Amino acid sequence: MSARIETEKPEKKENPFFKVLNKANKKKLKELSLWVNLGLAYNRSGMFDKSIEVFKYLMQVDPSNIIILNELGLNYFNIGEYEKAIETFKKVIKLSPNCKQAWINLRKSYIRMGDYFKASKANKHARIIDLNLFNDWNQLGISFRQNKNGDMFNSFSNASMNVNFISAKKLRRVAEGCLRDQRFLKAIKFLKRSLLLNSEDKKTWNKLGEAYMKVYYYEKAKNAFKHSLKLDPKYEQSWNNLSLVYSLKKGSNH
Repeated sequence: MSARIETEKPEKKENPFFKVLNKANKKKLKELSLWVNLGLAYNRSGMFDKSIEVFKYLMQVDPSNIIILNELGLNYFNIGEYEKAIETFKKVIKLSPNCKQAWINLRKSYIRMGDYFKASKANKHARIIDLNLFNDWNQLGISFRQNKNGDMFNSFSNASMNVNFISAKKLRRVAEGCLRDQRFLKAIKFLKRSLLLNSEDKKTWNKLGEAYMKVYYYEKAKNAFKHSLKLDPKYEQSWNNLSLVYSLKKGSNH
């Protein structure tokens, strides 16, 4: 009877990286920032492969984190993996359509791929949410109060906001300030940008109609009020404005 020889299986060692990640998961990602910093450090040192490894592991912990995704895409870009970079930046945009930096990175990747048509489309999206036209909103509010009769745009701070803090509501408030200062064309510009971020705001459509009325664009004003009422058929302010614009339009024809 032959003796059975049992071979010892090599002990499977747990990857310390996963151990920390699991711990981070249990502690609601308290340690996530440490690993993000590690990935960034590898990136700044030109060790892109190691940085990619870190951010790919982090994606298992927080797959919807746009900072992690964006950094992963930049690493792919740095090593010439442009198709992977494009795919990653698209994921960022899907999660955060108003992330200007992701659109810019996407544009750069398309340029490297030689696809200038798609690059121009990405550039157009970036320009729509271009923060160079907007300044720090707190300083902007102060300027509205301090420069009742002067050119309020002269005293704005040059510090721009991060795109994540841009909101349609804030843009509408800027437009309302322009309306108070009788800067009607500026108001129209800001209201249109607000609607690019949120086209379902009845108040913004109503304000746009009011701005159009001020510059005698009665047909455009009428359409704006109708759009507002389509969103809320009981919105009394838009009904009143619509009635007014019909009266003004009728009067202008005589």
